[in-house]
Amino acid sequence: MIVRGAGAAKADQDFWVERLGTMTSGVQEIILAFLAEFPSEFNWFTTVQKRKEAALKSKDSAAWAAIVAEEKEKIKNLAAMPITKPF
Repeated sequence: MIVRGAGAAKADQDFWVERLGTMTSGVQEIILAFLAEFPSEFNWFTTVQKRKEAALKSKDSAAWAAIVAEEKEKIKNLAAMPITKPF
């Protein structure tokens, strides 16, 4: 599994194994394809997900909006990079 081979801290790997287990196969495929294409972004992706979950838990809509804007910008920049692996 890509998450286990990401070279990240075990706690972060476990975080994703737990999350992926609750997601539909379609969402799993999207996340795993992202991590396969951009393995160096594993820590960023994990941090963003944890921040999003914290914002949801605290019902902080301003924090949520800021995180989503940051995420959109990052994904836009990543999308501009040439793809090295087919999905």
